[in-house]
Amino acid sequence: MAEVTYYFDNVGSPVWDQHTKMVDNNLLTFGFTNDSHEIQTIITNTCPGTDLGTITKVELRAYGYGDGGDQMDITPVFSGINDGDEHHTTPASSAGWGSYVDITSDTNAPVPWTWGAVQALTAKIEFDPAGKANRMYAAKVEIRVTFSTPGAYYHGLKVQGVGELALCDAGSHPLRIRKGGTTYGIELVATDDPNASAIRIKVGAGIKAIRKYT
Repeated sequence: MAEVTYYFDNVGSPVWDQHTKMVDNNLLTFGFTNDSHEIQTIITNTCPGTDLGTITKVELRAYGYGDGGDQMDITPVFSGINDGDEHHTTPASSAGWGSYVDITSDTNAPVPWTWGAVQALTAKIEFDPAGKANRMYAAKVEIRVTFSTPGAYYHGLKVQGVGELALCDAGSHPLRIRKGGTTYGIELVATDDPNASAIRIKVGAGIKAIRKYT
């Protein structure tokens, strides 16, 4: 599995003080609020929507601090209109990252997740004064996406990520390719051959490797 992170980079209507400091990608500046249950919306993020593979998990976390007992509640909003579940976090009394909360299977979460859905994700940040109830600070809210990547694939002329194929007369080669009106064989070698590629082919004699072009 692979992971990629994005962050929210714009806010909705101003509610928290210094609210733009929550989305400026600066961990030294903070939006804050003194008012209990005050909600600040964050409305765009840095995901471009590019398809990197099959999404298996989506998580959120915030960088901030409180009074050592108060909560920062994070609620994802899908497609900008459908609220997910409210996730309770308890920031420390000094600035730092909170724990990730898993929103993959939240109420109203997309099934399946797409990169467009990640791109369209917004969120609500709420101050929940469960402790001293003085002030809550937030500097950044991050999205982490876990995904599986597709393997190499063959499109007719090249094996992607490996390079040009070593072609030869078709002969009795079990693997062949048609190019320029001529049928060629694709050379197979032992897997420990110095010219063996990373692509493995099962033949009657066992497992062979496609020979790299040299």
